[in-house]
Amino acid sequence: MDEREQIDITYDFRTDTPPGEDPDKRSRTLRRYHKLLWSKPLPCGEILELDDTARGHYLLHRSDELREFSLSSDGVVASFRYLAMVQEEEEELREFLHIGYTIGGMMLWPGNKVDGKMTINGERGFNHKIRDRFDLTVECIRRHYLSEWSPMKDCLGRYADFFRLFVDFRGFVEFFLLQDAVTVGCDAVIFSAPFEDFTASPVPRTMDEYREYRQRAISFIEARNRRILRFCSEDHSPLLKEGTKPVGNAIALETPQVSTQLTPEAVLELAGQYGTRDELERAMAVAAQKGLRVRAFKTCLMFTPGSNATRCLFTLWAQREEEGLKAFVSTGTFTEFFSLECAVVEERLGPGDWRHFDGPGFEAFLQGVQALALGS
Repeated sequence: MDEREQIDITYDFRTDTPPGEDPDKRSRTLRRYHKLLWSKPLPCGEILELDDTARGHYLLHRSDELREFSLSSDGVVASFRYLAMVQEEEEELREFLHIGYTIGGMMLWPGNKVDGKMTINGERGFNHKIRDRFDLTVECIRRHYLSEWSPMKDCLGRYADFFRLFVDFRGFVEFFLLQDAVTVGCDAVIFSAPFEDFTASPVPRTMDEYREYRQRAISFIEARNRRILRFCSEDHSPLLKEGTKPVGNAIALETPQVSTQLTPEAVLELAGQYGTRDELERAMAVAAQKGLRVRAFKTCLMFTPGSNATRCLFTLWAQREEEGLKAFVSTGTFTEFFSLECAVVEERLGPGDWRHFDGPGFEAFLQGVQALALGS
């Protein structure tokens, strides 16, 4: 059984936290859930492999570009329990806090300070235009990806490398299962209170305003909990198996001179050094025939549905390893974007997960892609 199926979306993380201490730091169950949920392929083509044993870090991700991301947990939906009017409704506050401490109300953010300045978690709390409002935080992140102003612009800019892992706003939303915080097209945020472009106080001023905010916040957490439950049962992105190599273990040859705008041609030039250019060019030709898109990253090409360039169908790396051409195949994405049964995809392509292809195996894989009804 996939360990993620053990995730309980009703579990209150205060349950296994010592009295008076912060569940974001001390709940072992919460840290375990974070590791299980978010250790999966990123839109950028690598794996968010989370280490919970690194001293001094809550969860640590070492990127394939030799960067480290120290991540910390945060309960993201503000209860405003310090307000006197809120404390008058004790039972409702107790229920709000309970659901706020379930996994649907939790996020991971970079936990390291940059240049001694505020972290994202700290900025959310102390910025008077945000005051821990998650919907306002998500709006700031949306604007970050568009290079637009927001009250958190400088803070989010300090963590630009982290946000690049998700490629764009849609990639960030879909990775963290935040679809219920935005509109269907990921082009706008669904606010928990009327939004006035950060000009009004984010703190509810009347009890009626607070009740409306509370209900919308609860609805978001409940919807995200259901989405997390579906994700765990459907298993779209398999976890790294024990012994699987992270994306970036290879010692690279001299990287060719390329522009800052990564292109497939730049990856093909790198592949020429490793003797994999023919395979990658064959894959690109098949992708063109089937109407797929090709995304270039530093050392690999990611092949995506034509309708969504943030979702990986399969990824091929330029460096050939001893076992063969390194690849990651996501059968779940094939079934999600095309009218295909999982059994059909696996019959044609083999199982989803990390793969290494020899010559005949890779040719058989490409023939399998060609045989699938992917549209044009």
